[in-house]
Amino acid sequence: MLTKRTELAKLLGYSDWAAYITEDRWSPASQNAADFIEKIAVASAPGSKRDYQDLLTFKKRTDPNAAVINPWEWLYLEHGAKIDKYGFDSQSVRPYLEYSRVKQGILDLTSRMYAITYKPVTDAKVWHSDVQVYDVYDGQDRIGRIYFDMFRGPTNTSTMPPSTSPPASKVSASRNTCWCATSRNPWGVNRG
Repeated sequence: MLTKRTELAKLLGYSDWAAYITEDRWSPASQNAADFIEKIAVASAPGSKRDYQDLLTFKKRTDPNAAVINPWEWLYLEHGAKIDKYGFDSQSVRPYLEYSRVKQGILDLTSRMYAITYKPVTDAKVWHSDVQVYDVYDGQDRIGRIYFDMFRGPTNTSTMPPSTSPPASKVSASRNTCWCATSRNPWGVNRG
């Protein structure tokens, strides 16, 4: 796929895929995007280093020889460090935020904000029976589709996205498709 993207970009007269894809977003050239990313990286470096050191300090309480934070530990350590720092576990409010009511609240709020409506799709092809699908309408015009995959499965751990995530070609050929998922499982429901 990367080779095909490069071929397409060169066929259209661009130096690479990044130059092609960013042309209408970052005028006049892809260098603007690279410059922007570099500015963000420089501006966020001190805070990132401080956060990393805070997590490493927290980790050293249980592993005094720790020298690094592995990617799979990040969320666990971040959660524990926040409880330690603020004296509050955000998971303690979970019983008061029942999933279907939160989801409905978000749908209602965005409907009012953007003057759109959502209609459940019961016959959509999904990768798991827990996945909920909604078509998005602007008046009578269907403008998109949203897939909600919010519950942890056996391959959906707290540190990586579900391996059952659908390839874009299997969800929809439309660019107006959104896949909403969580690997953090905020509602405590486990898919077996």
